[in-house]
Amino acid sequence: MAEFRTVARIDELPDAGGKEVVVDGQRICLFKHQGEVFATAAMCPHKGVPLAVGWVENCSVVCAMHGWEFDLKTGHCKNIPGQEVKTYPVRVQDGVVQLELD
Repeated sequence: MAEFRTVARIDELPDAGGKEVVVDGQRICLFKHQGEVFATAAMCPHKGVPLAVGWVENCSVVCAMHGWEFDLKTGHCKNIPGQEVKTYPVRVQDGVVQLELD
């Protein structure tokens, strides 16, 4: 059964890039973009580079090493068809970021 788990405070998230958290052994990256918070798997599937060191633009995170661009909402790679990262449902309540994990 899925449940929401507290993983960070909204003020801990950087304005540029992401913040990596570990929940039950899962490495997850949180991004704050245009007033919303998104969560994806922490690593780029191409070479395992942490997405937290990438940059966020146009509702995507761009891997710092080779420029793979992942949609923050769907996880689909915008420039390499068929590639993706896992995404997680997020909610923010009273300044606390929570992820829905199964």
